[in-house]
Amino acid sequence: MLVPPTRGALAMMLRLGCLAAMVSGLLLVRVLARQAILDAATAGRCRGG
Repeated sequence: MLVPPTRGALAMMLRLGCLAAMVSGLLLVRVLARQAILDAATAGRCRGG
């Protein structure tokens, strides 16, 4: 029993998809930034000796 999705449901699904993409993107950026900062810190520490 599949109900054809209405315009509202489609819009909501699109909005949720965009929101999920934004959230995952932000998380990925944060993780990458943290990794880059850690790499730079360790590199500086190693160079500083």
